[in-house]
Parts: sequence; structure tokens; C-alpha cells
Amino acid sequence: MTEPSGPGGTSPGRKADPSTSSGDPAQIRSFVARDAEADARQAARRAHAEASALLRHSRDVVAILETDYSVRWISESIEDLTGHPAERYLGSLHLDVHPDDLQVAIEQAEASGLSRPGATTLYTMRLAHRLGGWRWCEMHLSNQLDDPLVRGLVANFHDITRRKAATDDAAFQAHLLASVGDAVVAADDEGRITYMNRAALRFGGWSLEEVVGQPVPEVFPRPTAGEAIHDVMRTVRDGHPWSGELAFDLPDGRRRWIMANLAQIREGQGAGGVIGVATDITSQVRDRQHLESRERMQSEVSRLGQMALATHELGAVAAAIADSAGQTLGLDACAIAEHVGDDQSLIRASWGSYPFPVGTAPVTSGKLDLQRLVDDLDGPLLVEDFETDPRFMDALPEEGSEYRSGVIVRIGSPTRRFGTLTALSVEHRGFPAHERRFLESLTTILSTAVERAEADRRLTQMGLHDTLTGLPNRVLLRERIDRATARTARRDRTLAVLLVDLDRFKLLNDAMGHGAGDRLLVAVARRLQHAVATSDTVARLGGDEFAVLCESAEDLDDVFDLASNLSTALAPPFEIDGTEVFVTASIGISAHRSGTTTSDTFLREADAAMYRAKDSGRAGYEVYNPALQERAAHRLDTTTALRRALDRDELTVAWQPEVPLSGDPEGDPHADPHGDLGRGELWAEALVRWNHPQLGVVGPAAFIELAEETGLIVPLGEVVLHAALRQLRTWLSQDDGSPRRISINLSPRQLSQSALVGTVEAALAEHDIDPTHVVFEITESAVMENPDAAVRRLNELHDLGLGLAVDDFGTGYSSLSYLRRLPVSQLKIDRAFISGVTHHEADEAIVRGTIELAHALGLVVVAEGVETVEQRARLLEMGCDRAQGYLWSRPVPATELDHILIELSSHRR
Repeated sequence: MTEPSGPGGTSPGRKADPSTSSGDPAQIRSFVARDAEADARQAARRAHAEASALLRHSRDVVAILETDYSVRWISESIEDLTGHPAERYLGSLHLDVHPDDLQVAIEQAEASGLSRPGATTLYTMRLAHRLGGWRWCEMHLSNQLDDPLVRGLVANFHDITRRKAATDDAAFQAHLLASVGDAVVAADDEGRITYMNRAALRFGGWSLEEVVGQPVPEVFPRPTAGEAIHDVMRTVRDGHPWSGELAFDLPDGRRRWIMANLAQIREGQGAGGVIGVATDITSQVRDRQHLESRERMQSEVSRLGQMALATHELGAVAAAIADSAGQTLGLDACAIAEHVGDDQSLIRASWGSYPFPVGTAPVTSGKLDLQRLVDDLDGPLLVEDFETDPRFMDALPEEGSEYRSGVIVRIGSPTRRFGTLTALSVEHRGFPAHERRFLESLTTILSTAVERAEADRRLTQMGLHDTLTGLPNRVLLRERIDRATARTARRDRTLAVLLVDLDRFKLLNDAMGHGAGDRLLVAVARRLQHAVATSDTVARLGGDEFAVLCESAEDLDDVFDLASNLSTALAPPFEIDGTEVFVTASIGISAHRSGTTTSDTFLREADAAMYRAKDSGRAGYEVYNPALQERAAHRLDTTTALRRALDRDELTVAWQPEVPLSGDPEGDPHADPHGDLGRGELWAEALVRWNHPQLGVVGPAAFIELAEETGLIVPLGEVVLHAALRQLRTWLSQDDGSPRRISINLSPRQLSQSALVGTVEAALAEHDIDPTHVVFEITESAVMENPDAAVRRLNELHDLGLGLAVDDFGTGYSSLSYLRRLPVSQLKIDRAFISGVTHHEADEAIVRGTIELAHALGLVVVAEGVETVEQRARLLEMGCDRAQGYLWSRPVPATELDHILIELSSHRR
């Protein structure tokens, strides 16, 4: 590269040697001038070399351009900028400038007046690099055409490629931050905002100018715990990144939730502030809160439902529901009101700042009836603003109400009203559907609790009172007896329990029907109540059995007077369904002055005395004594043992023969009575016996009456029926004079059973017995307890082909009027008349008249209890057909009767 001639185009001259100069002053001056010129040239050369070195080593490029922008001269540093040597550009145009930039530069030069000497302009352009790509430069161009040393355009190129890249990168990042969907906020070390992207600005509708320089807590105020953002930023400035949820209120009052990630910005070695990236999670938070709210509501409904089932305290359930509604929904007040009248409700439970205390009536006549208002709706009553709602304006106090919004939910149903649940809010708020459903669920729980409490009260009433008469039942009577016993001990008074059992009520009940029987019991209960003092208690123990707890008696005479009053109260006829009904009662009395007697003792003693009254002829009263208790205990033991006897097959059948009375009355009536056994067909009566494991063989007198009272006579009768038919089947298969016909006793209880005929028919079929071989014996009392039903049942048995006999004839009453109605074929005269037939004229007349009456009706007459040949002779003389008694045989087992018959048969041979 040749040394340039310099910006002016001149070459430095050679310096003169002063030693060769003459002494001529002119020459001296000439030499001096030449030396000065030489020094100047030398200095110029040095200056040029320094300038060349400066240009060569400078990072900037300097070039001199002609007016057509061709390169006249350019510094060697161009090679550092573009990778090409300076010679490549000499004489060339435009220096390989990017076409787009060149056109812009030309237009800018024309616009800036660069053609004027001294004018300057600044361009940004790209120069092509030898290895490819472009280098960014700032070019400062100056018009120096009037400078004689330059006479051109001076261009200075400054490499800004790195700066441009950094600027572009920063611009890209800024564009990226501005375009990202998440909010980006930067703050300096003092917590003042330095940057917010578009997403962040959209939160509050701000402009960047409004927020830059503002403290972060003022732009993003927290709804609660306002200092929290300071703590967060302090944590980040200490070098600890932070992530979490933040909530803030916008200027328009809306609340937003964000998920923020904050980190420290570092500039050099020191902290430069905080940058945060946040995502708007408002919808997610609201969804989560909604879900959590629903879960909390469901949990509360479950908890309160279990509580309502576990407790009977209705007030506690109501209080818990009011608390739950208020706290779960974030209300200001909540109350549960019970509807107590057409226009009044009482506050039963409240929560929060409800203005009316529990037990008061918030809505009275002339105001608003909330109950009636919600009854007219299908669902809850929602009030957005009480002051503007026309339904409430007249009901509000003159000074207005502090509550803005509310919801009122009915408890119960329009037809089964209990009250209302009222939820109130000071602030305006809506009650979305899921909150209203929650409140409805709470009212459903309370409604169920109310119904359960009422059901419990009804059950308690039913458990302590008789459902038919409304009188206290046995349970309540026992409680009152025990309490009265304690009081009596302190006052030393007589306490008595009277057991009142109606006589022959079953007969009346069967005759009139159960409905009429119930009405009779109600009427009896009312008369008994009117016959006692107000301090006494009348109770119904069941069936036709009543009890009176007497606390008003001073002594036993007062108790007797009360028993007499009870009988007198029942004496007038009762009119039931247009029919007059007379009722008497047997009364048992247990009385004590000691305060230690238990209710069980009172009832047990009164029961024993009552049975004694019945045994004594009914329609009277008896006082308990220990002997009665022994009798009652014996009855209980016998009943228990009899039940076991049925299970253990301890019941058997004994047989007593019925013989035909034969012989010539004109002949010897005292002939051997055993001859009767062989002179006609032998019959036998089945008589039950109890093979008691301790007492041995027990006769029916010891247990039949008890079996009848307890109902055990029905299964006992079936046992006897099958045993008798089984033995008859054996006898019928023999041809040795064995009985060809048997009789079996039917009790009143058996006769009243609707299943009797079916049971007998099935037994006959099972044992293959012709009904004509069987006779059922019934007593007059069995018929008289319910004559119509007895006649129907006996006709059904007669239709089967069975024989029927009236047993113990003469001991009943009104028997003759019914005798002709009964389908009987035999009549058995009671032993009480037979025993006196030989020495009592009255007994003889009765027996004779009975035989004549029976024969007139075509009946066979059987005499019971014949024990002497004289009695046999007299009966034979009267024309009696058959007889049974000890004269021939006691009741014996079937095997023993067979032996008697065998012996008689051999004796005849």
C-alpha cells in the first residue's frame, strides 16, 4: 500500500543541508527558509504518519467519497469491518451497502441538503462481509468540498453490529414480554413498578404511564392482610424465589386471584429489583371455592342429619342448623322461627346479629306473615333488596333495616307447617341455586326432626296410654304406683290398687261384635273416671281389665267405699248401638300403708283378689290376703307346668265305660250290675289325665279350669282328640265287646274356635274313623256363653255325622229354652242329682222329670256318677237309658278297661 499524498495531494520536499549554504544573508535567509520548509515537511510527514497509524488502528473506518459517492480514499480498518482490504473499495461505488439501506441513505441525503458544504447527516446501514452476512454501521457523512485539503465527502463508519444485536434482542424480549399471555410485572429495589406487559395492564385497564413508579401494594391491593405483598417482595429481594396465590381488588371492586412466580433481578453484583410472572386463576379459584363450598355444604348436611338422628333435643338441632347456615354461607344473621298462629312466629334459634332474641315474636298482626308468604311459593323466597322489595316495605321499621339481602325457606310443607329459616346479609349478595338448595336441605333435616319428635311424642303417648280409651296403660300405672308409694311413705296414708274386671264381657263382645264391645269399653272407662277422685288414676290394663290407683283414701274403709262406688257407677244400663247392656265387675283390692310396696306387688295382689271375687260369684269385691297369693302362685306354677306337659307328652286319656241299663224293673232290680256290661253295646267316655313327674296322676279338676282361662285347653283338646281316636281305631278293629262308641268333652273355649270343625274333620280322616262312632259332650255353660255361635258350631259338627250330648244337665240356667234348638242326641244328668235320687224327693222329681222331658224330645238319657245298686235300681225304674259311675268302673287306662272286658267275657262263658 503506497503512502498517500495526504489529504491535500502535496508531497513533502527534501530538507536542505545548512553546511552547504553560503554566508550570504540572502542565501542564509534562503537556507533558513529552506530549513524551515524542510522542518515543516518533516512535521507534516510525521503528522501524516500519525494520522495514518491512528486511522489504521481505529475500530472506526474513515473514507473520502466523491460527490457521486465513489471511494477516493478509505482507511485500512475497513478490513476489520468487512473482511476486505481497502484497495477493494477504491474507486467503487456504495461500499457494498445493503440495497435497502442505500436507497434510504440516498433519500435521506437529499432530504437533509447534504449537497451544501458543511452539511452533515447520520445513517444506519448494513455493509456486506466477506464471509457472508451483514455488519451494522452508523455512518456520519460530512460535506467537505470547500476544504482544499479534502475536497470531498468525509464518511465515518462506526461498527454497531453487537449493539444492534443487543438492541434487537432487547426489543424481541420486550415484544415477547408484551405479547405473552401471562402478566409480567417488574419493580425496582424499592418496590416501585418499572415495567408491566400488556397482559398485566389489562388486569386493571391501566396504561403503562399510570403504573410505572407506583408502589406495587397500591396498584395491587390485597383484600385482606395488606402487608403480605411487602413480606413477599422482601423475601424475593433476599434472594429467595417465591410462588403462590395472591388475591387483590381492582379499582372497580372486582376481586382477582393470580398464581405468581417472583424472582430477583440482578444488575452487576447488586440486586436490581423484582420481576414477577402471574397467571390469572380467578375462574379456577372460583370453581375451586364453589366445589369446596359444595363439599362443605354436603358435609354439613351429613353432620346435621346424623345429629338429628342421634338426639331428641329439637332445640339443639335448630340451633345447630342456624349456626351452620350462617357460618357456611358467610351470612350476617340467621334465624329459625316456629309458626304459632295465623300471623305470628316465635324465634326458636338464631345466629349472628339477628335483631330478635330467641322466644320472641318478630312478626305480629298488621305486619308481614312470612309463613304465609313462603307457603305461596314452590321454593325459597329470595330478596335482593329489602328496602325496594314491595313485599317487605310495609313490614320494615321506620328507620329501615341494616340488612340488604336475604332468603327465606319454608320448614315443613304448606299442609304441615312448622316455620321458616331466614338468612340475612348486610351487603348486597345473591344466593345462587346451590346455596338455596343447601338451605332447603337444612330445613328438610329440621322438618324430619320435627316429625320425628312428634312421632316420639305420639309413641310415648301410645306407649304410656291405652289407644282405645286414652287411659294410662300398665306401664304408666306402674310408674304412678311407684311414685305414689314414695309419697305415701312420707305421709303415712293408705295406698290401694283396685283391679276391675268386667264379668262375662266375652259373651257381650261376641254377641254384639267387637266394634260395639270397644264402644262399651270406652263408656265403662268414662264412668270409672267420674267415680274416682281427681287425685286417683284410672288405667286400662288390656281387654276388659281396668285398674284404679287410689291415693285419696285415709283408711281401708275409704277403699271399700271406692269399690262400692265403682260397682254403683257401672250398674245403670249402657246404651250401645240402640241396645241396653248391663255390666257388672269383679274387683280385687290390694291396700298398704307402708311405703315399701312395689307396683308389681300391688298388681299381683289385686289380681289374686280379683280372681277370688270371680270365684265367689262375680259382681263383688275381695281384699287380698296371703292365702290368695299362694293360690295365685299355685296357678302360675300349674300353668307353667301344664305348658311343659304339652311339650313332654305327659297328658294321657283314661276311660270310663257307659253301660246300658238292662233288666226287668218288675224283677230284681238289684241284680249284678256287671251284667249291664254284657247286655248291650258298650260306650266309653275319654277323660284326660296328667302324669305329673312329681305329683303322679292328676285329675282334670286340678288343671282344666286353668287351661280354659289361659287358652291351653285348645292344644290340650287336640291331644285328647287324637289319643281318643287312636284308641277307638284299635277297639273297632277288635271283636271282643270293646267300646264301639266314645264320647269326648268339648270346652267353651274349644267351641268358640272357628277352626274346630276343620280340626275334627282332619283328625277323623287321619285315624279313619266313621263320625257316627264319636259323641262330643258340651256343658250348658259352654252353650250359654254365646248361644247363637254355639248353635252354629254344633250344627256344623252334627252335619259331619257326629253325635252330641249335653253334659252336667241341670246345673246351668235357661237350658230348657235352648235344649230344643240344639242338635243333640243325648242328655247326661249331673251326678249332683243322681246322688240324692234315692233319698231326696226333690232330686228324684228332677231326675224323673228330666228323663221324661228327654224322652219326649227323642234323646237318650245317661245318668252320671252312679255308685250304688239302689241308685241303679231307681234309675232303671224311672226308665233311664244308660249310666256310668264307680258302680261299674272308675276311669282307667285303655289296657285296664280291656282286662275288665276280657274278665267279664270269660265270666259269661
